Amino acid sequence: MQRLTERTYNEFCDKLDAYLKANVDDIAAYLGALDRFDNDKERRQQAPFQKQRRWERMMELRTEGNKWIKTSNRRNWRLRTACTPC
Repeated sequence: MQRLTERTYNEFCDKLDAYLKANVDDIAAYLGALDRFDNDKERRQQAPFQKQRRWERMMELRTEGNKWIKTSNRRNWRLRTACTPC
């Protein structure tokens, strides 16, 4: 059982490494956009149109980040399921 778990873990790591290599530029760009959003000098403005613009941008960033978060969660679930004895 331990060898099977080890092999499953190693396969998971290899797939995760390949996934991150394939998406590193997009993830880095997303994190940069998120950082800029958090440090926006106009973030404290209270004008309704500014609040709306900021809300819409936050929703765009969440949608963009969800694809990596959901993929990561699925991979994590698969690993835990594969490594959990029946």
